Order: sequence, then C-alpha cells, then structure tokens
Amino acid sequence: MHSRLPLQFSMGRPKPSRRRFLRATAKGTLLAGGLCQLPVSSFGTALGASTKIRIGLIGVGGKGQHAIGICNALRHRIEIVALCDVYGGSLQKALALAPVNRSRVRQYHDFRHLLEQKDVDAVVISTPDHWHALTMIHACMAGKDVYLEKPVSHRLEEGRRMVQVARHYGRVIQVGTQQRCGNKKDSLFFRAVDIIRGGVIGDVTLVKCFTDNNLWPGLGNPPDEEPPRDLDWDRWLGPAPKRTFNPGRFLHSFRWFWDYSGGKATDWGTHWLDVAQWAMDGQPVGSTDTDHVGTLPISVSAHGRKFILPDHRETPDTLQATVEYPNFLLTYENRVCNDRKRRDGETHGMEFYGRLGSLFVNRSRLVVTPDGGKAVDGERLPEKSSRGESYRSFIEHMANFLDCMESRAKPASDIEIAHRSTSTAHLINIALQRQERIHWDARNERITNSESANELLKAHYRAPWKLPNIV
Repeated sequence: MHSRLPLQFSMGRPKPSRRRFLRATAKGTLLAGGLCQLPVSSFGTALGASTKIRIGLIGVGGKGQHAIGICNALRHRIEIVALCDVYGGSLQKALALAPVNRSRVRQYHDFRHLLEQKDVDAVVISTPDHWHALTMIHACMAGKDVYLEKPVSHRLEEGRRMVQVARHYGRVIQVGTQQRCGNKKDSLFFRAVDIIRGGVIGDVTLVKCFTDNNLWPGLGNPPDEEPPRDLDWDRWLGPAPKRTFNPGRFLHSFRWFWDYSGGKATDWGTHWLDVAQWAMDGQPVGSTDTDHVGTLPISVSAHGRKFILPDHRETPDTLQATVEYPNFLLTYENRVCNDRKRRDGETHGMEFYGRLGSLFVNRSRLVVTPDGGKAVDGERLPEKSSRGESYRSFIEHMANFLDCMESRAKPASDIEIAHRSTSTAHLINIALQRQERIHWDARNERITNSESANELLKAHYRAPWKLPNIV
C-alpha cells in the first residue's frame, strides 16, 4: 500500500487559499501542506499534442471495465497507468483488460493513494453512486481532470458542491451522459435535438420517456454473510450507513438500494432527462453553448413502489413520474416486471409531442411522424451495427474529454449540465419518497413547499467522512 496520504484528505480538510494553490502548482510543490503533489502541466494549460494523457481508473467493476475498453480504443492518445478498487476480484479482471503494458499499471485499494501520483493527469470514476462526490472533489483538489460516470451525485447537495469545486480548481469534468456524444453534430441525438429546435414538429407540450425490462424474479433474498476476503467492505460503504455485508447490495445490484443509488430514475432516467432538457433549452439549431442552463423543472410528482418483485431491493419495480416545466410536461416511466415492447419493438426511448407531429428517439432509432400521418423522416440503424454506433458514442465522448483537457474548454457533458439533469432525477425520487407534489425553485435549488423534503436534498455521511467545503 502507498500510505503517504493521510485520511484527513477525504474527511473535509480545508483547502488552501487560491493564491497558495496557484503558487504551489507553479512550483510543483504540495497541496494542503503536503497532502498531494500536483502535476504542474495539468492545471489550466494545454497538454502537448504528442504526449499521451495518463489515466487512472477509480472503480473498476462492470462500468470501470467498460471504460478500460474505451481507453484502449483511444490508446494512441491514452496510457492507463493506475487502477483502483476496494475489491481484489474487480482489480484482477480490470488488469487483464489493460493494454500490453499492464505490467506497468499500478494497483491501489484506496483512491487517495492513486490521487497522490504525479504521473496521473486525469481519472475515470466508475464507483457506486454514493462515492461519486468524494472521489471527484478530491480528484479536483489533487489537480486531476475527471471523466465521471452518471449520475453525477447521490444527493443533490453533493452535485452543486461538485460544480463549485470543479470551477474553483479549474478542472475539466466530463460526465458520461454520452447521448451528447462529444458534440458530434451528425449523431442520432444531435439530429433529434435540432429537429425539435427547428420547429419541425411545432411547439412541444409533452415529452414521454420510458425504460422497460423484465427482471423477474429479481435479486432474491440472500442472507447477510461475511464479505469476500479480498473485499474491504467498510471502505466500499464509505460515507453510506454501516451495514453487514450482503451479496445483493454489492456489484451491479447496489443500484436498487437507497443507501447507494436512486434506482432506475437516476440510472436510466438521468439519460432521458438530460436529452429532454437539452432539446427544450431554447438554444438555436446547431448551438452547443455549455454555459446555457435552459429550461428547468418547476414541480415534480411521482408514484410507484415495489408491487410484486419478491426480492429485497428497496427501489420500485414500477414508477410513474410527472415533471412540470414552464412550457411543457415530461413523464418518466419505468417497469422492471414486464418488457412488452412499445413503438416498433422498442423497450426504451423518448417521444416529443408537438403541435405538428411527434419525434421518437433512442440509441438506435429516430422517427418523425406528422400529426395523424405516417413517419416521413425515419431511420433504423442496421441491427448488426446498432451496438457499434452506440459504442462509438462512448469513444467520441471520451475523445471530447481528451480534447478539452488540451484546450481547457468545457466538454459536451460539462458538470453543470449533468448536475442539472441528475437533479431532476433526484427530485423524482424525493417526490416518490415523500408521496407529495414538490415545487422546485431551480435558481436557489430549494423545494419551496416542504421543509422535510428539503432534508432529502442533503448529504448525510457516516463519520468520519465529510463533504468538503470550499473555504
């Protein structure tokens, strides 16, 4: 273990002044009195065009291993130099996927030790959701740029702090809402957005989003047990409440427990909400102004629960949410016990309803239909290449992140944009848990009609973990 970095680094230690931070960076000295060395070249400067960007991956389970494949596809620009996970089984699988220089890839069990390394320019964070805020914030403090998997945060308060920290330290943060596909104007979703912005289907008053599958009989009800010998379960829990290990809460299925995630609303809903808020943000055709906030919710209601799944998950098996915006309504629906296909055999996607027609889009299909007529502008990607098209969007999204590391421009899925999309998913879950319609003041990020609901915006960490402040 590389143990130079004390625990206080992740427990709310005050940051140095901006002047001291810049001075330390310029001199290649230490952050916060010796906590973490900073790579001189990575703060606000362009990386050399001939220099590979050195990447460390934090969290190398399923999504982290997928990210390794993306990095390998860009190996002419990326060198993987470090992997981190609290579970040895995931580390072994990830190392096997690393490129031919895997003998030079260092392995860590504590992300803070990886962040110490001066030869890491950026990190890819694919941890469970409840770790996103701490790892991203401290990566920024350590002078690293970040590619962060969605959802941005586990609690809305975390997301706003993450935006503040990214801006304060001048870091490039790309979030994995890859429908934005690195600002590739010919991508499926860019074409859909421009059709809507161009008024082809008229003024839109309703957007429907859905994600359907059949997970019956679910996760089962395994008993608590001792964690695997190569898993540091207490560190996996981190800021989450103390729990005895249960295999149903681990790896992929963590998403269905409120301690660590927000169920389908944050897992898939964030993607569709991001596209809806992007398409309806009032920008002109072709615009990709990442500083444009656009339209935001004014109220949210949600209904659902675990009706029939006989397993121990906590998140609903059936969910129906309605989000009101100033000029339109959005619905998000999810069911996990019935995967009957909807429009033309689709189990996921979104439809925009305008005065003149409707538009359907998902990761393999775009269809425009005049009101009362047949589709006039539609396409389906060939079945054999639809996955390839989706996979290329991940590569292009990562390439956009690398481009922005060099230019210091904001990436396609900048942290502010993705925070706003994730926030709407959080509001759906809060409305569901409170069983009331909540009214949202987006400017101040506050629920105006329920103080008890406002408490659910806040991050409550298990001691000694703390959400760091900017002071």
